[in-house]
Amino acid sequence: MKKRLYAFVAMLAFFVAACSTTTHFSSQYPVDVYVDGQFIGKTPNASVSLSDGVWGDPSCYFIEADGQRGTCYIAREAKIGAIIGGFFLWPIWLWTYGPKTQQFIQNLTTTVGTAVQTIQQQADAVQPTAAQPAAVQPPQGYLDENGQTYYIDPNGEHYYLDPNGRPYYIGSNGQPYYK
Repeated sequence: MKKRLYAFVAMLAFFVAACSTTTHFSSQYPVDVYVDGQFIGKTPNASVSLSDGVWGDPSCYFIEADGQRGTCYIAREAKIGAIIGGFFLWPIWLWTYGPKTQQFIQNLTTTVGTAVQTIQQQADAVQPTAAQPAAVQPPQGYLDENGQTYYIDPNGEHYYLDPNGRPYYIGSNGQPYYK
């Protein structure tokens, strides 16, 4: 009877000890990693022990060297030892889905830079580069006897610009009109 009790306690201790996974974080460029709001280190030396409980869903974010903040997703996997142990002691099944031991953080600068480059390549493929039109020079303005600026069109007629930039002419009766 004692042998069964010792075997049961040893098995229980083994599975209870295996209720967490030490997770290591890596990234292309060094970042500060925070899990559940706690600083855990700078990649590639950032690691933390996370629960394998099916209820656990820790939040993770990182801060790059330039101060940009990004959210990381903690990948999870089924834990085979806990699944097998659950056949002997069913509460152990509550620790069957935990984080993977290796987590890779996709840096923002890499992601954003790649996305911008991809969008630029798509735009270049869709639209060939057109010749840029020459810059339009503003017309030469002159002052009339009333101190207003007038311009001369290609036909040699005088015109003025309204507040919206549209040209208007002054008729022989002194009234403005648009062409």
